[in-house]
Amino acid sequence: TEPQSPGRVVEWPPAQGRGDDGLETTLRRLKRVVGDRLWLGASMPRAGRDKRRLAKLAETARATRVPLLATNDALYASPAQRPLHDVVTCIRKGTHVKAAGKLLEANAERHLKLPEEMARLFRGYPEAVAETDRLLARIGFTLDQLSYDYPHEPVPAGWEAQEWLEDRKSTRLNS
Repeated sequence: TEPQSPGRVVEWPPAQGRGDDGLETTLRRLKRVVGDRLWLGASMPRAGRDKRRLAKLAETARATRVPLLATNDALYASPAQRPLHDVVTCIRKGTHVKAAGKLLEANAERHLKLPEEMARLFRGYPEAVAETDRLLARIGFTLDQLSYDYPHEPVPAGWEAQEWLEDRKSTRLNS
């Protein structure tokens, strides 16, 4: 894919807790390639070092002239879904909840947040929230553009997929 293609957007969200060694160099290289289609994403997972990390990312954004984005890094829609996320994480990692330890998130903050909450979390960096709004305004996508195309079912001629499934099920139950 051609990086200079119109409409391509690149966001660089540094992984939480992995350090940012080389981030400035990487951002400068990416900026040369994609121009104004690069953002530095920052989230506030309430993990203890959020304010220091955010200050460092804001300084990196200023130094590289890459706009800072207020992101949420959401893993689930609401805090009530955190236990389900923990179970799915354990299944994926081949362990169980009691033994998962640091494989699980430290809290239930990785949920979608209202704009007011994002503004509060990033109150010291209102430009990051405003930049997020500007980025979202550039995206020409709405949920009504999504559609579901049912996959092709290999069924014999003259059968509908549902009828064939019901026939197979009753045949197996009766045998």
